Amino acid sequence: MLLSYIFVVVFIGSTSPDWSPITRGIFLLPYGFTFAGIGLNLLRENIPNNVTSFVFCWIIILIIATLNVYQSQIGVFVDENAGYTGMALLIRSLEQAKRDHKNILIVISPSMNISKYTWALPYMTQAYNLDEVSYRIIQPNELHCSKANSTLLFFKEDNETKNRLKQIDCIKQTSTMLSPRIPFF
Repeated sequence: MLLSYIFVVVFIGSTSPDWSPITRGIFLLPYGFTFAGIGLNLLRENIPNNVTSFVFCWIIILIIATLNVYQSQIGVFVDENAGYTGMALLIRSLEQAKRDHKNILIVISPSMNISKYTWALPYMTQAYNLDEVSYRIIQPNELHCSKANSTLLFFKEDNETKNRLKQIDCIKQTSTMLSPRIPFF
Protein backbone atom coordinates (compact mmCIF):
# COMPACT_ATOMS: atom_id res chain seq x y z
CA MET A 1 0.00 0.00 0.00
CA LEU A 2 2.88 2.39 0.78
CA LEU A 3 4.41 1.77 -2.65
CA SER A 4 1.04 2.49 -4.31
CA TYR A 5 0.73 5.74 -2.35
CA ILE A 6 4.24 6.87 -3.32
CA PHE A 7 3.57 6.04 -6.99
CA VAL A 8 0.29 8.01 -7.01
CA VAL A 9 1.86 11.03 -5.27
CA VAL A 10 4.71 11.13 -7.81
CA PHE A 11 2.26 10.66 -10.70
CA ILE A 12 -0.08 13.44 -9.51
CA GLY A 13 2.80 15.75 -8.67
CA SER A 14 4.40 15.35 -12.07
CA THR A 15 1.23 15.68 -14.17
CA SER A 16 -0.77 18.34 -12.31
CA PRO A 17 -0.82 22.12 -12.70
CA ASP A 18 1.47 24.04 -10.36
CA TRP A 19 -1.02 25.63 -8.02
CA SER A 20 -1.83 24.96 -4.40
CA PRO A 21 -5.25 23.22 -4.22
CA ILE A 22 -3.79 20.13 -5.95
CA THR A 23 -1.53 19.44 -2.97
CA ARG A 24 -4.50 19.04 -0.62
CA GLY A 25 -5.56 15.95 -2.54
CA ILE A 26 -2.14 14.37 -2.14
CA PHE A 27 -2.42 14.54 1.64
CA LEU A 28 -5.86 12.90 1.55
CA LEU A 29 -4.70 9.96 -0.57
CA PRO A 30 -3.69 7.69 2.37
CA TYR A 31 -7.28 7.80 3.62
CA GLY A 32 -8.58 6.86 0.19
CA PHE A 33 -6.13 3.98 -0.10
CA THR A 34 -7.00 2.74 3.39
CA PHE A 35 -10.77 2.85 2.85
CA ALA A 36 -10.43 1.31 -0.62
CA GLY A 37 -8.36 -1.54 0.82
CA ILE A 38 -10.90 -2.15 3.59
CA GLY A 39 -13.79 -2.07 1.09
CA LEU A 40 -12.11 -4.41 -1.36
CA ASN A 41 -11.22 -6.80 1.45
CA LEU A 42 -14.86 -6.84 2.61
CA LEU A 43 -15.99 -7.55 -0.97
CA ARG A 44 -13.43 -10.34 -1.32
CA GLU A 45 -14.53 -11.95 1.95
CA ASN A 46 -18.27 -11.76 1.16
CA ILE A 47 -18.07 -13.34 -2.31
CA PRO A 48 -17.77 -17.09 -1.79
CA ASN A 49 -15.94 -17.98 -5.01
CA ASN A 50 -12.30 -16.82 -4.89
CA VAL A 51 -11.95 -16.43 -8.66
CA THR A 52 -15.19 -14.43 -8.91
CA SER A 53 -14.20 -12.15 -6.03
CA PHE A 54 -10.74 -11.60 -7.55
CA VAL A 55 -12.16 -10.73 -10.98
CA PHE A 56 -14.91 -8.53 -9.49
CA CYS A 57 -12.41 -6.54 -7.37
CA TRP A 58 -10.14 -5.99 -10.38
CA ILE A 59 -13.08 -4.86 -12.53
CA ILE A 60 -14.02 -2.29 -9.87
CA ILE A 61 -10.41 -1.11 -9.57
CA LEU A 62 -10.04 -0.73 -13.35
CA ILE A 63 -13.35 1.14 -13.71
CA ILE A 64 -12.45 3.59 -10.94
CA ALA A 65 -8.91 4.05 -12.29
CA THR A 66 -10.20 4.67 -15.82
CA LEU A 67 -12.74 7.25 -14.65
CA ASN A 68 -10.13 8.93 -12.47
CA VAL A 69 -7.56 9.14 -15.27
CA TYR A 70 -10.17 10.57 -17.62
CA GLN A 71 -11.35 13.18 -15.10
CA SER A 72 -7.93 14.24 -13.88
CA GLN A 73 -5.81 13.94 -17.01
CA ILE A 74 -8.16 14.41 -19.97
CA GLY A 75 -11.20 16.32 -18.68
CA VAL A 76 -9.00 19.00 -17.14
CA PHE A 77 -7.62 19.96 -20.55
CA VAL A 78 -11.08 20.19 -22.07
CA ASP A 79 -12.23 22.79 -19.53
CA GLU A 80 -9.72 24.91 -17.63
CA ASN A 81 -12.04 25.31 -14.62
CA ALA A 82 -13.30 21.72 -14.46
CA GLY A 83 -13.89 20.47 -10.97
CA TYR A 84 -12.91 23.63 -9.12
CA THR A 85 -14.92 25.55 -6.55
CA GLY A 86 -15.30 29.31 -6.58
CA MET A 87 -12.90 29.62 -3.65
CA ALA A 88 -10.27 27.52 -5.45
CA LEU A 89 -10.56 29.80 -8.48
CA LEU A 90 -10.21 32.87 -6.24
CA ILE A 91 -7.05 31.42 -4.66
CA ARG A 92 -5.64 30.61 -8.11
CA SER A 93 -6.36 34.18 -9.26
CA LEU A 94 -4.67 35.59 -6.14
CA GLU A 95 -1.62 33.39 -6.77
CA GLN A 96 -1.43 34.73 -10.31
CA ALA A 97 -1.80 38.31 -8.98
CA LYS A 98 1.09 37.64 -6.60
CA ARG A 99 3.30 36.64 -9.53
CA ASP A 100 2.14 39.61 -11.63
CA HIS A 101 2.19 42.13 -8.74
CA LYS A 102 -1.42 43.26 -9.34
CA ASN A 103 -4.19 44.52 -7.08
CA ILE A 104 -7.40 42.50 -7.08
CA LEU A 105 -10.98 43.72 -6.72
CA ILE A 106 -13.44 40.88 -6.08
CA VAL A 107 -17.06 41.78 -6.80
CA ILE A 108 -19.64 39.39 -5.31
CA SER A 109 -23.38 39.89 -4.99
CA PRO A 110 -24.92 39.05 -1.60
CA SER A 111 -27.22 36.60 -3.40
CA MET A 112 -24.26 34.46 -4.47
CA ASN A 113 -23.62 31.39 -2.31
CA ILE A 114 -19.89 32.16 -2.08
CA SER A 115 -20.59 35.52 -0.40
CA LYS A 116 -21.38 33.57 2.78
CA TYR A 117 -17.85 32.18 2.81
CA THR A 118 -15.76 35.23 2.01
CA TRP A 119 -14.95 35.59 5.73
CA ALA A 120 -12.58 32.62 5.21
CA LEU A 121 -10.59 34.25 2.42
CA PRO A 122 -8.11 36.07 4.73
CA TYR A 123 -7.34 32.77 6.46
CA MET A 124 -6.91 31.00 3.15
CA THR A 125 -4.62 33.72 1.79
CA GLN A 126 -2.52 33.33 4.91
CA ALA A 127 -2.44 29.53 4.52
CA TYR A 128 -1.33 29.85 0.89
CA ASN A 129 1.24 32.55 1.67
CA LEU A 130 -0.67 35.24 -0.24
CA ASP A 131 -0.61 37.85 2.53
CA GLU A 132 1.13 40.47 0.40
CA VAL A 133 -1.51 40.30 -2.37
CA SER A 134 -3.69 43.39 -2.18
CA TYR A 135 -7.37 42.52 -2.64
CA ARG A 136 -10.77 43.90 -1.68
CA ILE A 137 -14.18 42.26 -1.68
CA ILE A 138 -17.06 44.56 -2.59
CA GLN A 139 -20.70 44.29 -3.64
CA PRO A 140 -21.77 45.35 -7.14
CA ASN A 141 -23.42 48.59 -5.92
CA GLU A 142 -20.06 49.69 -4.47
CA LEU A 143 -18.30 49.44 -7.83
CA HIS A 144 -17.47 52.92 -9.16
CA CYS A 145 -14.94 54.46 -11.51
CA SER A 146 -12.68 55.41 -8.61
CA LYS A 147 -12.15 51.70 -7.89
CA ALA A 148 -11.26 50.91 -11.47
CA ASN A 149 -7.48 50.61 -11.09
CA SER A 150 -7.45 46.93 -10.11
CA THR A 151 -7.89 43.59 -11.79
CA LEU A 152 -11.56 42.76 -11.42
CA LEU A 153 -12.77 39.25 -10.50
CA PHE A 154 -16.42 38.24 -10.71
CA PHE A 155 -18.41 35.06 -11.15
CA LYS A 156 -20.18 34.01 -14.32
CA GLU A 157 -23.43 33.26 -12.45
CA ASP A 158 -23.45 36.69 -10.76
CA ASN A 159 -26.01 38.54 -12.89
CA GLU A 160 -26.13 41.53 -10.56
CA THR A 161 -22.40 42.15 -11.03
CA LYS A 162 -22.62 41.65 -14.79
CA ASN A 163 -25.47 44.18 -15.00
CA ARG A 164 -23.47 46.68 -12.94
CA LEU A 165 -20.44 46.25 -15.19
CA LYS A 166 -22.60 47.05 -18.22
CA GLN A 167 -23.70 50.29 -16.52
CA ILE A 168 -20.14 51.45 -15.80
CA ASP A 169 -18.23 52.37 -18.92
CA CYS A 170 -15.14 53.84 -17.24
CA ILE A 171 -13.61 50.51 -16.18
CA LYS A 172 -10.47 50.00 -18.24
CA GLN A 173 -8.73 47.36 -16.16
CA THR A 174 -8.58 43.70 -16.95
CA SER A 175 -11.43 41.62 -15.66
CA THR A 176 -11.68 37.90 -15.17
CA MET A 177 -14.93 35.99 -15.13
CA LEU A 178 -14.63 32.92 -12.89
CA SER A 179 -16.73 29.87 -13.79
CA PRO A 180 -16.63 27.28 -11.01
CA ARG A 181 -17.91 23.85 -11.98
CA ILE A 182 -18.64 22.70 -8.45
CA PRO A 183 -21.75 24.57 -7.22
CA PHE A 184 -20.52 25.02 -3.66
CA PHE A 185 -18.29 27.77 -2.35
